Amino acid sequence: MRHHLRNRIGDPRTTILMTSWQAPNTLGRKLVEKQSPVRIFGEGFEVLTGFSGYADRVGLVEFVQVMEKKPQRTFIVHDEAESSANLAKTLGDELGITGIELPEAEQIFSL
Repeated sequence: MRHHLRNRIGDPRTTILMTSWQAPNTLGRKLVEKQSPVRIFGEGFEVLTGFSGYADRVGLVEFVQVMEKKPQRTFIVHDEAESSANLAKTLGDELGITGIELPEAEQIFSL
């Protein structure tokens, strides 16, 4: 993951979407908290603005709502099954998103 981040974090066409809680003192937490710069493999990178998937359900729905091309397949990964199901229902019912998956632990998908 760090290789992907290092290669894309500076590209303005890239969105880094944090979809779950991030442990303290990790790169993920630093990104969620918008600490800037962050260090990846010893190199500093500026962090642009964004929102947290954990704390901003409304922001996630709005993010998908304005997409010109809607995703063909969406994976909702959250530690609370009810929250995942509610988000899936909103995306499906209100935005017409299909192909929503609610993976179980260690479930494997072919992409």
